[in-house]
Amino acid sequence: MARFELKHAGLSQLDQLACDTLVLWVFADQRPLRGLAGFVDWRLNGRLSALLKDDFFDGMRHEQMMTVTGGRIGVNRVVAMGAGFLRDLDLTAFSDLVDHTCQCLQRLKAPSAALSIPGWNREDQVYEDQHEMKLGIILDRLVMALDAPVTLFLPDGISLKEFQVTLNRIEQKLKRHG
Repeated sequence: MARFELKHAGLSQLDQLACDTLVLWVFADQRPLRGLAGFVDWRLNGRLSALLKDDFFDGMRHEQMMTVTGGRIGVNRVVAMGAGFLRDLDLTAFSDLVDHTCQCLQRLKAPSAALSIPGWNREDQVYEDQHEMKLGIILDRLVMALDAPVTLFLPDGISLKEFQVTLNRIEQKLKRHG
């Protein structure tokens, strides 16, 4: 099981990040890039946006693109994973995306990785249970499966304390279902 740490997505946290591979889940219908992907694009002088604009990569499901960072951020490489359309990101599609990401990181033999949690909208109170399930999928399938440290960037607008409450609920469920 990999160890993991939580961070807020922001330029200063990105500048302090030290890991091998940064995974960005990019949606086909979300432009400009937002969240962690937007911060990375900013630090890479718009490189990701240019690749999207030139149709080199468009964020369709299972599409992958890897680029180096040229030392602009503290990671060796950035892997953009196509997440498809945001509106289609149900739990099945989310689970598939996490599995696909895990396989990619395993093939790369990434000694450490960082990523954000996609499709987590603070206003979507209706989907609060899905948020917990999404985090559970990430912990179960990605963090547990990798033999590498993982940094999870918190969704926009979520406090560390609030997120810890969700983590605690998941841990209790995992203990019960052991």
